[in-house]
Amino acid sequence: MIKLFFGFVFGYLSAVSQLVSLTGTQAECPVQINPRRVVVRYGGSVAVSCSTSVPHQGIGWEASEGAVPMTKDKNLITWRVSELKEWVIKPICFINYKTGEPCEVKLPVTVYKTPDSVSISTVDHSGPMMEGEQYKLQCDVHNVAPVQYLTVKWYKGETLLNQTTFTDSIETPVNETVTLQIRPDRDDDGAQYRCEAELDLGAEGPQPHPKSLSKPLNVEVHYKPRHSNSTETIIKKDEVILDCTVKANPAPRYTWRSDHLEEEISSSVLKSSTLSPGNYTCIATNTRGSNSKVFIVKSTGGLKTNSRVRILAVCGRVRELSKCIKHILSCVLKMNEGLTGLERHEGTQAGCPVQINPRRAVVRYGGSVAANCSTSVPHQGIGWEASEGAVPMTKDKNLITWRVSELKEWVIKPICFINYKTGEPCEVQLPVTVYKTPDSVSISTVDHSGPMMEGEQYKLQCDIYNVAPVQDLTVKWYKGQTLLNQPTFTDTSKTPVNETVTLQIRPDRDDDGAQYRCEAELDLGAEGPQPHPKSLSKPLNVEVHYKPRHSNSTETIIKKDEVILDCTVKANPAPRYTWRSDHLEEEISSSVLKSSTLSPGNYTCIATNTRGSNSKVFIVKSTGFTPPTVSADSCSLEISPSRVVVKFGDPVSVSCVASRPVRVLGWESVIAASHTQNDLSVQWRVDSLTDWIEEPICYGVFFTAPRQCEEKLNLVLYKKPDSVSISLVNHSSPVVEGREYQLQCEVQNVAPVQYLVLRWYRGKTEVYNHSFSELSPATPVQVSSTLLIVPNRADNGAQYRCEAQLELGAEGPQPPPTVQSEVLNIAVQYPPDFRSPEEEMLDISEDSETVLDCTAEGNPPPVYVWTSSNLQDKADNQPVLRAAPLSPGVYTCTASNILGKKSKQFIIKHKSKGV
Repeated sequence: MIKLFFGFVFGYLSAVSQLVSLTGTQAECPVQINPRRVVVRYGGSVAVSCSTSVPHQGIGWEASEGAVPMTKDKNLITWRVSELKEWVIKPICFINYKTGEPCEVKLPVTVYKTPDSVSISTVDHSGPMMEGEQYKLQCDVHNVAPVQYLTVKWYKGETLLNQTTFTDSIETPVNETVTLQIRPDRDDDGAQYRCEAELDLGAEGPQPHPKSLSKPLNVEVHYKPRHSNSTETIIKKDEVILDCTVKANPAPRYTWRSDHLEEEISSSVLKSSTLSPGNYTCIATNTRGSNSKVFIVKSTGGLKTNSRVRILAVCGRVRELSKCIKHILSCVLKMNEGLTGLERHEGTQAGCPVQINPRRAVVRYGGSVAANCSTSVPHQGIGWEASEGAVPMTKDKNLITWRVSELKEWVIKPICFINYKTGEPCEVQLPVTVYKTPDSVSISTVDHSGPMMEGEQYKLQCDIYNVAPVQDLTVKWYKGQTLLNQPTFTDTSKTPVNETVTLQIRPDRDDDGAQYRCEAELDLGAEGPQPHPKSLSKPLNVEVHYKPRHSNSTETIIKKDEVILDCTVKANPAPRYTWRSDHLEEEISSSVLKSSTLSPGNYTCIATNTRGSNSKVFIVKSTGFTPPTVSADSCSLEISPSRVVVKFGDPVSVSCVASRPVRVLGWESVIAASHTQNDLSVQWRVDSLTDWIEEPICYGVFFTAPRQCEEKLNLVLYKKPDSVSISLVNHSSPVVEGREYQLQCEVQNVAPVQYLVLRWYRGKTEVYNHSFSELSPATPVQVSSTLLIVPNRADNGAQYRCEAQLELGAEGPQPPPTVQSEVLNIAVQYPPDFRSPEEEMLDISEDSETVLDCTAEGNPPPVYVWTSSNLQDKADNQPVLRAAPLSPGVYTCTASNILGKKSKQFIIKHKSKGV
């Protein structure tokens, strides 16, 4: 019986990852190391003391450098190296108890080296950059260690743009290269970019953190001239100065054009006392393009003008001199009032009597496009202005078509114009979106190749090449058929660009063989192609390496004619198997032990691969023996607390108590495994819990039946999100009343997601909440939630936000950990609506002042037009009409904005005299 007991104890305990050993942490071994961790520069000096307060038979340091031989006469010894030049060193302080029980504690040593150099450069480019085009900067960090503590930061001037960290665990010096995509504009001309390598070695490392900077990279940007406004009116006095100077790179050339100039002028400033009133056009040109500005010179005491009235252009369209003269005289009268017919009607269909169909065009680059422009009012000419497909003005038609069979301009702005019979011109622009699906979409892992390790973090990258317009692009990440994330873009560039997006993952064993892919989708609105154009990457097959893990650590088998002990367990790489028992005389390496001659007793199977090992004990009993059922009550083990909730990186301590005599009592776990053969309680204690897949199990081997059992600790390791953000999906504010929009809330790096509740708020009112209880990963993930809204005018100025809350139960922190997004302000556009839309009838005295209030609410604020046969001078853009007196009749007020128009009538009658 005694032999059986010791055989069982040896077989069981040798199979649970050295649970019997006292080697491991200071909590189990009566020595104190000071400091508990050291950080030393390569070639620097280091000294650490190891002390004890218990009787012993010897204490010493084992190390490849600076070893201290065992001594019995001291209670404090020092490991010391004057010039440490080993990258990987693992000093161990060991002690032999008086009772003869040895133990040891390892000293964590980090040897670091700052980079030999940090340099910045442009990739595949030299010379000036072009405004709006995309470039890649590269930062090279040479000979730095250890890379897992390295952060590379990008700066433009003093502004931090991006920062990259590394997960590689190599401890020797390496070279690292990181890149940054930029799209410079004119404000970046002369900007300085730089990168910085920073080693954050923790609290024990040097403070402040060692930093190495690159030399600055000076960026020269070439951009075309662009005046702040296209026209400028100047009242002529003694001397006129027309200043066309504009900023551009390269410096622009200037050309002046006017019927009043007889010679060519190439300076940017036209200065003269003899300039005649009229129009002077200045064109500034460089290698990037040109831009013009019109100076309208008026005589002293002349008329008020509007810069958009171009008399020559008007007469060119009217084409009948007498009508042109009448129109000019009409414009003159209106200019004196500060408002022209052009200003009233340009821009929107609401103010111009033409209808464009479709109202917006979406066309594939190189595809065909057609749009009709029609009118139902008399006119003196209608036509299309466009850089491609222009239609000359015609008087004989009420419908004309703008058509391009092969559109190859990224930015085109077709304009339909019309000249009224009354001589008033106006125009409406057709919005055109030219799109292009990507040339390719590819997925890859960043700074990694080969299998991934369970529980470690990796970055996937999706590259989208040559797509336009990027503001309509959504990149969707999938694992299998499950949508993981979908970032959008706010860049307003119309021409094709390359985009790169990344996704952080932390795979577990269930992800072995999973397929990740990314998808580029262009949502071009209702006028775009349906379904939306999509381009998919090839799938990325992920192989995950993970250690063996049996579903239970013991199994009792009643021996019959033949016994089959099946230790097969899933692991990657495939595990090797080792069997141990006092009843086995030869080594066995198969996963199944099958025999009719196995003696009753304990058989321990250990499955091992490169990721770790896991053991299982088979207890073989003779026929006729009925093993007791091991329930929670009969197990006689009590864990306190029974459930623990721990923040990532925080300490944790749990006790396991046996209620009856026990031979061995211990904890099986990846870290901080412990056991006792003397006490009825044992502690599982970790100073900083950072293992996401930790599953501590308390086990007991008893003197009486049931002789062994185990209890698993209900452990929840949590992490608050790194960030919570809210945005409009595929849209930028403002929104339009009555249309559907999606809000998206993204939560970055939270665990465990099954305890997450995402709450949506409008103001202070909760409007929706989303839980993720159907998800099971214990490691940090990224998740998102969407909210569908149909805003109305009452929502203008509404504030939306989302809030991520981890509801971890009664054992978790109270109140629950919460992270909020920033507030998203919603601006709603809606058509005008009158406060009092009903027709109004007024009886007034002939000589009394009349006030007609046409005020309407709308966003954008409405423009007002009053019409009546009694109005000689039109009171445009005035919501309130005041006059004394007003003649009897009908007065119509029209309020309009880009979304529509409403009209209201006022009927004025004069009271009879004496009434």
